[in-house]
Formats: sequence, C-alpha cells, structure tokens
Amino acid sequence: MRSLIAAPLLDSSGSHGMIVLSSRIHVRRFAEQDLELLTALGSVAALRIRNLSRPGPLENCLRVTIGTPTQNRTFWNALRKSIEGGA
Repeated sequence: MRSLIAAPLLDSSGSHGMIVLSSRIHVRRFAEQDLELLTALGSVAALRIRNLSRPGPLENCLRVTIGTPTQNRTFWNALRKSIEGGA
C-alpha cells in the first residue's frame, strides 16, 4: 500500500463501517481537506446504508463487498454456481 486514507461511516445511530481509499500505484500525501471531504461522504453513505437497512423493498436483499473487481466476479460466480446447484 503506497497511499491510504480512511473515515468512519457515522450517523446519529452510530457506526456503519469505514470508507477506505487506497492506492498501490501512486504515492499521495493527503491533506486535511481530503479527510474532511471523505468524512462528509462517509456521513452521507451512512445515512443511505441506514435507510436501506430499514424494512422495505430491499428488506430481503444482500449487500456484499469483497474487494477488487476480480474478487467480486469470483465471489458472484461461486455464489451463482452454488445457487444453481453446481457447487
């Protein structure tokens, strides 16, 4: 990891995780303004996450984040095979 910045996903009901931005390629020195912006985005995301977790049209949905696009595809392909009975 060459550069990393993180902020909590916080709202009035508490913490909903972390938002992390990282780069393995570029070295970047983050400024206080970067952290303030990421924290503000984290607060907005936390509100959306909280609203999605309430009963409603997405009540029986699954939200999964694995990592890289390749890792996500691998996960979803394995899940699809399992659901279809191919695992």
